[in-house]
Amino acid sequence: CSHNLRQIAAALFAYEATYRALPPAYTTDASGKPLHSWRTFLLPFLGRDDLYWKLDLSKPWDDPVNREVYETEIQAYRCPSVALPS
Repeated sequence: CSHNLRQIAAALFAYEATYRALPPAYTTDASGKPLHSWRTFLLPFLGRDDLYWKLDLSKPWDDPVNREVYETEIQAYRCPSVALPS
């Protein structure tokens, strides 16, 4: 888990170096409905820009158009010592 936290921290530093700000906690549409969180915006900095460019950022993260991305497990966001329910 600590290795994954270091990866996330490094991605945050890289994002900040690129944009001179940390990623937003989340984004919303015009009506205030949440769309994407900081986890989405860190994808390119975690070596998963392939997934990032497949996203439709104008639609919520769990919209069917973003299905391939939200069904892909991002290793940095999962502690390998925690068993997932089956």
